[in-house]
Amino acid sequence: EPTPDAFSDLGTVDPVAGNTDIGRFGIYQRGDKPKIDLGGISVGTTWVEATIPVELVSFTAKSIQNNVEVNWSTATELNNSGFDIERSTSKLNDWQQIGFVQGKGTTTDLQNYSFIDANLPSGKYLYRIKQIDFDGTFKYYSSIEVDHMTVNKFYLSEAYPNPFNPSTKISFSVEKNANTTLKIYNSLGQLVSTIFNGMAETGKNYSFVFSAENLSSGIYFSVLESSNNLITKKIILLK
Repeated sequence: EPTPDAFSDLGTVDPVAGNTDIGRFGIYQRGDKPKIDLGGISVGTTWVEATIPVELVSFTAKSIQNNVEVNWSTATELNNSGFDIERSTSKLNDWQQIGFVQGKGTTTDLQNYSFIDANLPSGKYLYRIKQIDFDGTFKYYSSIEVDHMTVNKFYLSEAYPNPFNPSTKISFSVEKNANTTLKIYNSLGQLVSTIFNGMAETGKNYSFVFSAENLSSGIYFSVLESSNNLITKKIILLK
């Protein structure tokens, strides 16, 4: 390593004897970039190495065609062996490992990762990542939920959220190109909203937000009709 232009080694600073020491603390100048070198911190009689944790800055998952793409980024990593990707089909902690992505060891640069969970049937899934150090220690990060819908199938999603107030998301797909309607009815069978009325194409996911600001609390039904096929789902508005 090149010799610094200037270096001030402060050695050990002991503001309160026997309590807190800072060892090998140096400030030096290399060119026009100052740098601080902190070797570690001693609290009482315990020496704690200065560490760089694995800092997760983003974690997302999205449905693409028949797959779910999981993406995450880290700002820093220390001794990071990699990540287990886990999936659950419910909120009952029935987690299973579905893949592993190798980490970058130790770095302070932004790192981006991706994993494809391929050929999933339609449904709601939870995803989480388990970060594993080289020594086997690990940490779980919070899970996220994906409402996955395969294409080329006649499908109407459950409204999410449900119950809802005042709006909820509804998605559908069709198995072949056809005139298609997505409508909302109240419990008396009266039409209250037409969300979609037109030609729907196979291979596409259609997603809409249904707003019920002008409706009263109660039970409603989303009805998808296309090519003599019909699906009905119950939705609940709670104000």
